Amino acid sequence: MPFEIPLNLPGPRPAIAGTGLIALDVVIPNETRSLPQLWAGGTCGNVLTALAYLGWDSYPIARLRDDALSSYINQDLARWNVRLDYLDSDKGGSTPVIVQHIHSSLDRGSTHSFSRKRCPFCGKRLPWYKPIRVADAARIIPQLPPLATFFFDRTSPGAHSLAKHAAERGSLVVFEPSSASDINRLRQAVQIAHVVKYSHERLSEMEEVCADPGPLLIIETHGSAGLRFLSRLGGSSGRWQVSESLPASKVVDTAGCGDWCTAGIIAMLGRHGLEEFLKTSSDRLLEALRFGQALAAWNCGFEGARGGMYRIDKSLFFESIKRLVAGDTFHPPEPESEVLQVSLRMDYTCAACGGTAAFHQ
Repeated sequence: MPFEIPLNLPGPRPAIAGTGLIALDVVIPNETRSLPQLWAGGTCGNVLTALAYLGWDSYPIARLRDDALSSYINQDLARWNVRLDYLDSDKGGSTPVIVQHIHSSLDRGSTHSFSRKRCPFCGKRLPWYKPIRVADAARIIPQLPPLATFFFDRTSPGAHSLAKHAAERGSLVVFEPSSASDINRLRQAVQIAHVVKYSHERLSEMEEVCADPGPLLIIETHGSAGLRFLSRLGGSSGRWQVSESLPASKVVDTAGCGDWCTAGIIAMLGRHGLEEFLKTSSDRLLEALRFGQALAAWNCGFEGARGGMYRIDKSLFFESIKRLVAGDTFHPPEPESEVLQVSLRMDYTCAACGGTAAFHQ
């Protein structure tokens, strides 16, 4: 079913702000002779960067540490026109590091695993996520531009404050939880959000948390099997429905596919805020899910959560997504056709012992 996909649309750029996990991804390829890739990542970082790539003004809100790692995150985000107005870096913050190992075998195909890399000198874990504080949220709120959508993937008083403000100002609020470690905060976040998207594999208990009178739209992903969703928008059945995944012609790495799916759904449904979202028809909702799943299928063809952005130019990206939405296939380019890679040496100094390790791209 053909429909207009939100690429290169005329008019002003919609704005999104978000808070949650913004990290430095260290992607270690399956080929042992290949150097690791270093990119800005994390769920919030990936979703907002993907939306900037799709033509949005994206404003991540985070507390990073003032160090070399956060400098590279800022550099990489700026490369994709992500707005850095509220990406604070100071001695009290923390710059998360996520190491992704890509594995490939004849019997299991392509898989990946994540780890919190330890300092090679003292063995302590590299820094992890610190949430935005309530005081930081109070300072930032008056400075925020009008937002079409607000996104968050971690529960905290500061994140909830930002999300409540956005909802009160007419923004669509999208929540993508990462865990159910604090069930009370999880329920509070669900009560604020209009859209909740989660992985069944990681958060099967979310269906109960989202029970009546829950969010307007609930999306439960099932990996390669696709997703199911429950819509409480006007004219919807109010029952769970299934949207099968779009086939990926080649699966190199599935990391980040959920983030791309989220970005695609927001791009289709969140461009004009909550008021327009409330008018979403059943057909439009299915189109948004299909677009998100097309982005996920495209992303499977590249290493890393956003690897395709560094591998092909934007015109080929647009053409690939249009073909996938139309039911055609997309064949990712071979490694020798790489056109956008940039060399990088990044040094990390351990705050605990002062030891210095070097990552290379």
